[in-house]
Amino acid sequence: MKKIITIIVLLATITVSAQGNKKHHNNKKAEFTPEQQAILKTKKMTLALDLNKSQQDKILKINEELAKDRAAKKAEMKANRAAGKKLTDLENFNLKNANLDERIAVKNQMREILSKEQFEKWEKHQHKFAKQKMHKEKMNKQKKHHKMKKGHHKMKASKLTPATPVAPN
Repeated sequence: MKKIITIIVLLATITVSAQGNKKHHNNKKAEFTPEQQAILKTKKMTLALDLNKSQQDKILKINEELAKDRAAKKAEMKANRAAGKKLTDLENFNLKNANLDERIAVKNQMREILSKEQFEKWEKHQHKFAKQKMHKEKMNKQKKHHKMKKGHHKMKASKLTPATPVAPN
């Protein structure tokens, strides 16, 4: 009897651990260099907006600069997080202000490079992308909140002790 129970527990453990590893493997994203990211983004824009060669070259330069800036900011944020440093309100304001200034500059550059129809199509896509990003952030916050609640309930349940001791049969 003990052998059967041991085998069942062992099989259950193997099954659960195999499913856990599967989740982690699927969530890993490919990490591209900033140049690769810029090339892919430019090609997607070429397909969506029907860009000519001159427009592709100009937009590729813009996308390369943006990707390099994004990579540098990501590395800086990662270093700050590892050091346990949090942004002050002023630093957070300056960061958001700089990001908005950068987006305005990119929009003006795109207005100069693209035709009127292409620019309108690009703007619609930017708006759609922003909505998707906001929705994704909202869902991540909800998931994080749900996980915290779940863990809190588990912690409470583990602290509970029976009011009367249970006698073995």
